[in-house]
Amino acid sequence: MATDGYAIDASRIFTENPKLHSLRSLLRNKGGIVIGLSAGVDSSLLAKVAFDELGDKAVAVTAASPSLSSADRLLASGNAREIGIRHVFVETSEFENPEYRKNDAMRCYHCKAELSSALWAFARKEGLPAVALGVNSSDEGDFRPGIRAAAESGICFPLLECAIGKQEVREMAKALGLSAHDRPSNSCLSSRIQYGQVIDAKSLLMVEGAEEVLRDHGFRNVRVRLHGNVARIEVDSEFLSQLVEEKTRKEIAERFRSLGFAYVTLDLEGFRTGSMNLSLRNSL
Repeated sequence: MATDGYAIDASRIFTENPKLHSLRSLLRNKGGIVIGLSAGVDSSLLAKVAFDELGDKAVAVTAASPSLSSADRLLASGNAREIGIRHVFVETSEFENPEYRKNDAMRCYHCKAELSSALWAFARKEGLPAVALGVNSSDEGDFRPGIRAAAESGICFPLLECAIGKQEVREMAKALGLSAHDRPSNSCLSSRIQYGQVIDAKSLLMVEGAEEVLRDHGFRNVRVRLHGNVARIEVDSEFLSQLVEEKTRKEIAERFRSLGFAYVTLDLEGFRTGSMNLSLRNSL
């Protein structure tokens, strides 16, 4: 649509949003920054705005460990290519920490402490003065010891500082042309293992393979939670009936058993992030 010979650029109009202006200013004033980049929309938006404002003084870094799925590794690389930002994988060693592997309520604290150390080491090597993660203002309600660990290390949370919530993140990302704008929320594979069950490579491979099975059947928002040798499947509630259709149900159960699960169950409440944290309510 054009008026008086000028095209109306809807995305340009949207980017006059005062919160996005604040985010641009905050990142520009850092002078240089490392962005912890995942497969998700929060860090993608952060990396996009940082790159727009700082150019090669902004670098995206993704932690590579057994808890990063192959699919998320590819998505993170794709996010960086789309943005144009330099992207580096760094190896992290949280699995060498027995406090992490025992998988109690502080697992995420130990994970983010290791990640923070790796990101700061990279930043110092590159001469970059700041490190940021894509924590938004909607993340404040749940139990998030990982945020505490990152904050203790001096990592900043620009989206949170600018009071940008999840829906605003998605809207901004869409306006800026990021393909991750409607990508489902995700978390590391270790978050699928019930608290108190020791994390090992075999369990993570089982979960990763099982979630891929569900995606192969067309389900988008998925979680496979591991409770001992039992798989608890979460999909969006409107697709529960589709999942229990006889042919689909049998195929999924057979493939899950081939991955090592003894039992395959369906969570009737459907997909929701952080459902493992429900078990912590009576223990915290």
